[in-house]
Amino acid sequence: MNMNDILYVLTVAEEKNFSRAAKKLLISQPALSQSINRVELVLQTKLFFRKCNTFSVTPAGEIFIEKGREILNVNQEMLRQIGKFKEQSDNTLLIGSSWFYNGYHLTKVVAAFRRQMPDIKLEIVEKISHELERHVVNGDLELCLIPKPLVFLKLKYESLYSENLLFVISKNYPLYHTEGFPPSSDVPGEYPVIDLALVKDEPFSSIQSKRFQIIQDELCEQAGFKPRIANNNMSWITVQSFITEALGVGFLPISLVESSSDNLNLAAYRVQGSNAAYPFMIAYKDRKNLSKAAARFIKVTKETTLSHYTK
Repeated sequence: MNMNDILYVLTVAEEKNFSRAAKKLLISQPALSQSINRVELVLQTKLFFRKCNTFSVTPAGEIFIEKGREILNVNQEMLRQIGKFKEQSDNTLLIGSSWFYNGYHLTKVVAAFRRQMPDIKLEIVEKISHELERHVVNGDLELCLIPKPLVFLKLKYESLYSENLLFVISKNYPLYHTEGFPPSSDVPGEYPVIDLALVKDEPFSSIQSKRFQIIQDELCEQAGFKPRIANNNMSWITVQSFITEALGVGFLPISLVESSSDNLNLAAYRVQGSNAAYPFMIAYKDRKNLSKAAARFIKVTKETTLSHYTK
């Protein structure tokens, strides 16, 4: 049984006559009768009483007509919405990006992508990483740029780069001026090594990200302690502000440290005995079902990232 079969039954019921219904449907009457008979055979019940000049709908037919009309309406609405998406999908790419990636890296990618595909409109959604993953799973987005690891394991991903994490402390923080605490460097891009055991009793400013908290806990555990979180924040900018105001210590991505003049009052360090990194990836549902624009965006993202981090 298909949509045409349902349409034929509804038309016969509406016209109350096979000949008129066939003419309206632009098919022959024998073909219409065969279709109705086939539906009744599948359902193992009669939909119409037909005898001489009398015509009526059976109780089963009444149910079929009611539900069949609903099915056709749903089908039409589905086709309308998909058609609208198809119109958009030809020149629109829907992607998601974590707040940090969007603020510090996505602009370079978008600029390179637009040079290659200037007719494609980019719609970018900024949300928490696991929400972006859910949008990709549900088909609302084609791909997303987020830190590892995946929450929804049914997604596929390609690694992009690892953002180095630095331990940072305000130069106004009392511990910074104690004997034995390593001085920071005034040379741009040069970061002394610190033993995190020196800050085991200090309050930490952190970000509300399970992905980051796993990394943070591992780094502190390697130094023999569990971090005491004084405040959990939604953005790295807020974490930076708390640390700058000496309201705690913590970690910041190196891109943030090197791009903000506010960090002139911060001392930044690499972590002893560890390659502290925040790995990023580009996640999608299925490579073979990606649009041409999405596939190109992935290629451009990887090329731009590689170029930036191998300078």
